[in-house]
Amino acid sequence: MADKIIIQIYKHPNNISLNGRVYLLDENNNPLEYDTIEEALQYLKSNGVNTITEKQAEDEYGIFFERVPERTENTLTNKPNVSRLFNYLTKVRR
Repeated sequence: MADKIIIQIYKHPNNISLNGRVYLLDENNNPLEYDTIEEALQYLKSNGVNTITEKQAEDEYGIFFERVPERTENTLTNKPNVSRLFNYLTKVRR
C-alpha cells in the first residue's frame, strides 16, 4: 500500500496549544486522504482556503500535511466537524 497525505490543522483556542491538532474528515468521520500534497491543496482551495503553496498553508493557516500509511480503519482522535473548521479558518484570515 502507498502512503497517503492527510490534512492536519493546529488550533490554539485562547492561546492554549494542548490537543491543538485536528484532522479534516469525510462524512464517515475518517481522515480525508490524498495521494499528493497538490491534491490536498486543491481540496482546500475548492473549500475556501486560498492557499497557493504548502508553506503558505502552514504559515497563514496552521495547516500541515502528514504522510501516513494507507489504512483501512480510522485510528485518529480529536476529530472536528469539517464545516465548523472551515468556518474557523476563514474567520482567522479576515
